[in-house]
Amino acid sequence: MSEPTPSDAAESGSPRERHDGIGLGSLSAGAISSLLDHLEARADLLRWEAREARSRLVRRVVFLLAGLVMLVAAYATGIAALIGWLTQSQNLSWPVAAGAVALGHLLLGALLLLLARRRPEGDLFPDSIAELRRDRELLRRRAERH
Repeated sequence: MSEPTPSDAAESGSPRERHDGIGLGSLSAGAISSLLDHLEARADLLRWEAREARSRLVRRVVFLLAGLVMLVAAYATGIAALIGWLTQSQNLSWPVAAGAVALGHLLLGALLLLLARRRPEGDLFPDSIAELRRDRELLRRRAERH
C-alpha cells in the first residue's frame, strides 16, 4: 500500500482536511517519524552491542569452564600424588592411604558445609532495602493524600 501523494490529499476532502495535511498533523507525523528513526538507530546499536557482549560472555564462560576442568584435573592428580607419597613414606597400603585422604576430605567438607549453614550476620543489600522501604512508604503516604 502506497502513501497518498500531495495531489491525492489536495483532490479529496474538505479545505480543512487539506490545510491539516500541511500543518499540525504533518509536523506531528514528522516528529513521530524522527522519533521512530531515533529509536530504530538505538535498537540497532543495542543489537550490535548485545552480539558483542554475547561473544565476550561465551568466551568468558568457555575460559571459566576450561579453567575449572584444569583445576579439577590438577586436584585429582594432587590427590593421587598424596596417596602415592603416603604409601611410600609411611609404608601404608594404597587402600589405607586413600581411605585416610578420603576421611580428611570428608571432615573438611563437613566443616565447610557447617560454616555455610550458619546464619549471616546481617541482611544482604541493607542500604538498597532501606531505600525501597522509604520509597514504598512515600508512595503509600502520597496515595493516602489523594
